[in-house]
Amino acid sequence: MSDVFEMTFVLDVPIERAWQAFTTPEYLQAWLGTIVECDIRPGGQIRFTVPGLGELIWPVEQVEKHKRLVWLEPPSAVPSERRTTVSFEETAEGTRVRIEEAGFGTGNAWRGHLDSTRHGWLQNLAGLYLYLRTGVKFDRMNTFRADLGVHLADTPAGPEVVTVAPGGPADQATLCPGDIIVRLGTAPVFDIADVWLFCREHAGGTTIEVTFVRNGTLVTVPATLQPLGKEE
Repeated sequence: MSDVFEMTFVLDVPIERAWQAFTTPEYLQAWLGTIVECDIRPGGQIRFTVPGLGELIWPVEQVEKHKRLVWLEPPSAVPSERRTTVSFEETAEGTRVRIEEAGFGTGNAWRGHLDSTRHGWLQNLAGLYLYLRTGVKFDRMNTFRADLGVHLADTPAGPEVVTVAPGGPADQATLCPGDIIVRLGTAPVFDIADVWLFCREHAGGTTIEVTFVRNGTLVTVPATLQPLGKEE
């Protein structure tokens, strides 16, 4: 058994334009990355580049125009192969889009990958919304400069550490599973998105203070961010 990521949202555009958003280089360039190849047919592939991750290839499995698109995502930031299904349904408000991403493992360590996937989709899709509304392409997602070396899961109290990369900044800062990060430097932290913003604003090699809660105690320790793309 494995966990499945699901997301449903409505694009206020006709179904033809919503379909184009996931199947044409013009639209994919607005929200996914630098498109190298876009061959939308069974046996084709979407090939693109992302800073820090390099070139990614998504083999296309199924195509039902205006209804369903299925591709595979090989291991990259998430260490498992996932099958992503995007479904389209015309509504009075526009087009309802449902995303289902299957292939995550189960257990506490995978919570971070599921929550990171959710934030990743939300932030990538912000680029699509911007393009649909204004015609402007502006990449805000692929702007990371550094890495904290930790996977987090969102909780109402703040992002909780679920795994720590050996030898990385979080490991050096003595973070461990169960810790809740509440501040990076002088910036308060409420969720994973705040941690991502901090890693976009600070370069690798920057020494910061990490403040977290462990066993009812507030702890502050120094950590040096690692450059983006360094193997964990």
